[in-house]
Amino acid sequence: MIRIILSIVIFCLVMANGIVGLAQVANDKWQNDIPQTAIDLKNKAKSNFNSDIRSAIEDLENSVTQKQDYYIAHFMLGLAYQRVGNINRALIILEKALSIARESDIRDPAIYNAVGFIYQETGDMKRAKATFKDGVDLGITQCKLYINYSLLLFKDGEYDPAINYLNQAVRIRNCNDADTALQMIKNVKNKSKW
Repeated sequence: MIRIILSIVIFCLVMANGIVGLAQVANDKWQNDIPQTAIDLKNKAKSNFNSDIRSAIEDLENSVTQKQDYYIAHFMLGLAYQRVGNINRALIILEKALSIARESDIRDPAIYNAVGFIYQETGDMKRAKATFKDGVDLGITQCKLYINYSLLLFKDGEYDPAINYLNQAVRIRNCNDADTALQMIKNVKNKSKW
């Protein structure tokens, strides 16, 4: 019974931490060689993202056609497909954004969280865990990334590593959720010893 309740709690925490807000990704700080027309399409899509997602998708598709390695446009396009429920297309586009990020040494934690979250949505926990770990291993100190990785370690029964990564997350500024997750995992670990 405790495992079922904990699985529900973990799922809720992962869902809350895995979702990436559009405000985090709608800028061009990562790349300087983007054509203005591609940027304009991305900006138009950003303004339509909440009101007209289909138009946003069309504009983002045009933007990535103009600049095939436009990281932020790929990222936003993947999130848009996720929003309309096209998870397979979202995964393909987000994997492309992650590939661009890796090739361009873009250390944006949001892409690791987004791709990891999509893998979780598709039931591929092994790849989700590996993606979160890749972000952590790059030295990206972002609270949600550490929490997401820790929760999957915990789900696999790897309590000590989960606690270790959550302790690291606690030291990250403004990481209040890590304390809650850390206490939960310590409690479960102690109860499983009886």
